[in-house]
Amino acid sequence: MYVYEGKDYSKVSESDKKTFDQLLAEKLRLSESAIGERALRSSGGGGNETGARGGALAAGLTLPEGRKRRQLSDEELEVRRKKRAELKAKRAKLREEQEQRKLEEKRKKREEFWRRNGYTSQNCPLEGSSEEEEEEGEEEEEEEERQINYVVGDVTQPQNTGSSDAIIIHCVDDSGRWGRGGLFSALSARSPQPQVHYELAGQMKDLHLGDAHIVPVDDVMSRPSGADMVALIVAQVREAGGRLSGIRLSALTTGLQRVARLALRRKGPSLLS
Repeated sequence: MYVYEGKDYSKVSESDKKTFDQLLAEKLRLSESAIGERALRSSGGGGNETGARGGALAAGLTLPEGRKRRQLSDEELEVRRKKRAELKAKRAKLREEQEQRKLEEKRKKREEFWRRNGYTSQNCPLEGSSEEEEEEGEEEEEEEERQINYVVGDVTQPQNTGSSDAIIIHCVDDSGRWGRGGLFSALSARSPQPQVHYELAGQMKDLHLGDAHIVPVDDVMSRPSGADMVALIVAQVREAGGRLSGIRLSALTTGLQRVARLALRRKGPSLLS
């Protein structure tokens, strides 16, 4: 079986053995080289041979040059600026509309909550009609009717008011928890209504900085003519941990503006604080 074309291959010659050994050595070298390249690739590195091949490939590649941007004219720059401004204004308007929709939805939910609980807010509106604004302008011309009169006594018992209405101004926080002592106790002695309404407004989530809740106090005692009422202006915040903030001047200003609108509609009642 070792004879092929008349030649006996059963005996191995020295040259055949040498050739066979060379083939085995070449196969072993190629196997080791392949194993080394795989190890380098898996570790993220590269040997000299791989680096040389990579360098040769990189040298043979020529990256195309980037296209130069055309210089825009002044007119084109102005058009681009206007488009950007229009887009910015459009986005701002869209955000404003979304915010208005959210506020409207929140208002409707709040009013529905109040309706289910039979609650009516006593917060004095800030906006006035055009007629009220005209009357306010006329009142500003009558400085003699805007004099400050200093009186001594119980603020919950208005004095020197004649037949005019009187509004007692008192600053509260947004917690809905009625205080003790000071004007809180004095108002409670005059009428329980301020405390009742204030606590109910807190439960109904109707206490916000700048609000001015108008509460009548003539249920227990009253004057022969003229009505007395309390303006609870929310000008403080009950912070975390129960700490009470100072009076927020911006909230106090807004609250006083609300009271001024009411005073204008009632033809100038006396304000006490």
